[in-house]
Amino acid sequence: MALKEKLAIGPPGVEVETEFDGAVGSVRVRGRTTFQQATLIGTKVMTLARERGVRHLLMNLRELGIEHSPSLGERYFMVRDWAAAGAGAVRVAMVVQPHLIDPRKFAILAARNAGLVCDVFSDEAQACEWLNN
Repeated sequence: MALKEKLAIGPPGVEVETEFDGAVGSVRVRGRTTFQQATLIGTKVMTLARERGVRHLLMNLRELGIEHSPSLGERYFMVRDWAAAGAGAVRVAMVVQPHLIDPRKFAILAARNAGLVCDVFSDEAQACEWLNN
């Protein structure tokens, strides 16, 4: 049975909805915030997913506006935090706005080096396909 929740883990004006069904989970984040707050939301969601036994997580951040496109350093520290929160137990497909995807996918490589198996997409169907393979 799927467990749907609205979480109060972001700043005012940011909505975080989760759905966990056994080893599969999804989260949708909507609103506008800073990159630092978005990173913190992701860390909290990753921790919650791991604690609930979720092995495959779809993080749809496409409706989340942030104030700037993150630098390589910001991307690096974000995925390091997420890797620590997931502790090697959660595989993650992220859906973001196309302009936020680094064509070289630096953060994905950094995440994998830190123990987080993940990828980033601009299309939710592609993310789900990757996650299910």
